[in-house]
Amino acid sequence: MSQSPVSSDEFDIARQEDSDYRRRLRELNQRLRHNGTLSGHERNCAFLNLQGTDFATVSAVSGFDFDDDARGLAVVDWDGDGDLDLWTTSRTGPRLRFLRNELTDNHHFLLLRLEGVRCNRDAIGAKVIVAIADRPNEKLMKSLRAGEGFLSQGSKWLHFGLGDSDNIKSVTVLWPDGSRQSFSNLAADGRYRIVQDQPEAIRIDAAGEFPRIQQLPQTQTKDIQAARIPLLHRIPVPNLPIQSLNSDPQGGTIVPGSSGPQLINLVATWCPACREEMAIWSQHHEGLKATGLDIHCIIVDEMIDSPTSPTADDATLAAFPTHRATAELSQRLQDVHQIPFTPHVAMPVPTSFLVDATGHLAVIYRGPVAVDTLLEDIAKLALNETEWQLETKVHPGRWNQVPSEPDFLTLARELVNRGAYLDAVEYTTRFEDKFARSNEFSKLLTWLADSLIQQNPTVAVAEYRRALRMNPNDVTAMNNFAWQLATDPRTEVRDGDLAVQLAEKAARLTKLEDYGVLDTLGAAYASIKNFKRATAAAKRGITLAEAQGADPALIGRMQSRLKRYREASQNSDNR
Repeated sequence: MSQSPVSSDEFDIARQEDSDYRRRLRELNQRLRHNGTLSGHERNCAFLNLQGTDFATVSAVSGFDFDDDARGLAVVDWDGDGDLDLWTTSRTGPRLRFLRNELTDNHHFLLLRLEGVRCNRDAIGAKVIVAIADRPNEKLMKSLRAGEGFLSQGSKWLHFGLGDSDNIKSVTVLWPDGSRQSFSNLAADGRYRIVQDQPEAIRIDAAGEFPRIQQLPQTQTKDIQAARIPLLHRIPVPNLPIQSLNSDPQGGTIVPGSSGPQLINLVATWCPACREEMAIWSQHHEGLKATGLDIHCIIVDEMIDSPTSPTADDATLAAFPTHRATAELSQRLQDVHQIPFTPHVAMPVPTSFLVDATGHLAVIYRGPVAVDTLLEDIAKLALNETEWQLETKVHPGRWNQVPSEPDFLTLARELVNRGAYLDAVEYTTRFEDKFARSNEFSKLLTWLADSLIQQNPTVAVAEYRRALRMNPNDVTAMNNFAWQLATDPRTEVRDGDLAVQLAEKAARLTKLEDYGVLDTLGAAYASIKNFKRATAAAKRGITLAEAQGADPALIGRMQSRLKRYREASQNSDNR
């Protein structure tokens, strides 16, 4: 939290993919994905004031010491019995807890609701002092605030615990505008509304005002492997490389959605549930085939700890095409499988993926799936977006806010990370409309082009152009493309005029304050033999780089280029 941006300049920096803030945020999310905790598994704490400056822990005896990754806390007399109850929120489930105060003592209380007239209506900032008749040396004081703790706000009723005392001597209100009022006729165990400038407090009957909550036993959620997971937002699936069971080195590729709806089923030869599932599906082969479903059985024995290895004989596992999994296929499906989950979740066997005719994953089945369930889900693939949202609800009710799409670009990033550059090009092209919704898409395409420029310059140039089509003002894309156009010796890449055009635009957008862009601008001018402008751009870039503490090695390379520009300029003048 201490690294969160607070100023507009810090926000501009934090939005950049390579900023320290984004890097630390990714590290934090990675920790949470691997079941880390932000609270260090410290249990919730509660402390009891001992009528003075000392406190004693009552965390365990009060029942408050849950091992939650807790966040917010709201304090309110929810059930109207005069004592304070608690609402808590957590990052982990249960996200919301209600803790009702069930102490059976006979202590007294006073509840006050303030209303400002010559100050803000909610009287935020007011102070209330309560004097007790039989405790002349003690006063109770509270301030009315709009928030308490982390992202929390309790009731605007001010609660005063009176203990054994039931005789209130006076109540004094210091209003936010500086005025003062005193009241001497308030009774213990009462609820009062105090309006600024009105001489009397108004007593309020609590009957029927507070909602009641039915008490239910807390049940522990079972940790089960088997689950049907319909996806609110369908996930674009990349191509899946496979091998035949006879270890054909050529292998093949499953193109999601290419043959209509598909079911990708991961099984192991030693898994009884897998064999049983395949046997049942095989019995209903004609019915499944009639739906247009294309089933691919993928044997993953070599991808997990397995006592056996698949052979050509295992092709009889099902009446469907059967393949051997590649390491890359397993990783891609694990990446896709991970999208709906925050913590890392391993895939059991069997695991099946129902892909629609457009190549988007619609349902994940963890464990065996019944044929009837499969047939029902296949029929639902054609539902419109609103109808599909209703089908994917886990609990009854209606959406208050439909969750936003997850970051599907993660899947493309993982392809680039693993060096599957051409597959990343195909994947981002096939689902370009979906990826184009992300502000980071052009940066990914630039990264992809940078990775391809040496081995496949033609495709790299096309990806640079696509990045700029996605975001014509992406300075990184302009700068990197201009550098290649200006410095690459290959004729199919080099284009000095376009390099100058892009570098000049990047320099304007960065107000001539980015030394990397100025370095590229110098190279672009040099590529069209305008060495005077190249020298000027390089000199300004070096000055900025030195002032901003850039890498000395980079500054050295910039100085070498400046020297060449000057020499070329002098030679040009002498001719």
